[in-house]
Amino acid sequence: MHLTELIKDLTKKMGTLEKEIAREMVIELQRNTPVDTGHLRSSWFYLPAVNGQTTIVNTANYAVFVENGTDRQRAQKYTQYTIKYKTGIVLERAIKNIHTGTNSLLERMVGGR
Repeated sequence: MHLTELIKDLTKKMGTLEKEIAREMVIELQRNTPVDTGHLRSSWFYLPAVNGQTTIVNTANYAVFVENGTDRQRAQKYTQYTIKYKTGIVLERAIKNIHTGTNSLLERMVGGR
């Protein structure tokens, strides 16, 4: 396998990892989203990466008010909580997978495959 092919393979794996991390973050956000009707919780999804950046959004038009509160409702801060506590776990997993992918790439390069 040539270096160009190995780099393409690693890039593909990194894209897969990014999607998996985004999916897991959406699941964690859903778990931590307050529930009344379930609409807010089911409105989380991620957009495919553009310029190497994946976007996670909630399409419920009132999501920001539940997160930040209003003069009649206290702030829930469920998104901030999820990002603060899930990010460390996500980064640990990403580092582990990147390390594994990099070692695999180097082993194939050294092995001449």
